[in-house]
Amino acid sequence: GFIETIETGEGGVKRKLSPDSLEEDTYVRFKATWIVTRMIFCDRLVELVTKKLNASAGKIVETIFELIDPEKEIFSQCISFGTLQLSQKLPKDLAFPLEKSVGELKSPLLQYLQVLAQNFDFIEAQTSLGANAFSLNLSKALRHVRLVLMESFIRARFGVASARIFRILLSKRMFEE
Repeated sequence: GFIETIETGEGGVKRKLSPDSLEEDTYVRFKATWIVTRMIFCDRLVELVTKKLNASAGKIVETIFELIDPEKEIFSQCISFGTLQLSQKLPKDLAFPLEKSVGELKSPLLQYLQVLAQNFDFIEAQTSLGANAFSLNLSKALRHVRLVLMESFIRARFGVASARIFRILLSKRMFEE
């Protein structure tokens, strides 16, 4: 079989790979790149939520990402979760009391999730699954992160007025008509 020489990043060290080890090495590199991409995406989304609402909301979104199955492709998932499942994963410094909703009083975690659902289109209340069920649509979250990055580029390149026009055009969808 063929043997290929590959340069690694460690001071130009070269090693020879057979076709079998080349396939395994490519898989390891892809997996490592995928984990880094996923971390950057999650961190960016948490940063956006924290900037728009507050640090507690950012921690809640970060905890939602811990519910993702690491073996599945991240952007094809819609994560469904309940307040009880989420409260068990929350960090100790952000532990909300687990009391049930009584009349008009709702648990603080449920209130945070409702505020997140109102402010971001990628978090939705799942009324068909129960009063305390929510889902996070990762493809919508990715779209949100991309639009925010585009807006920041437009603001940096063309100014605040252009970024404002970009936001208006996005909100009106078919504005050209």
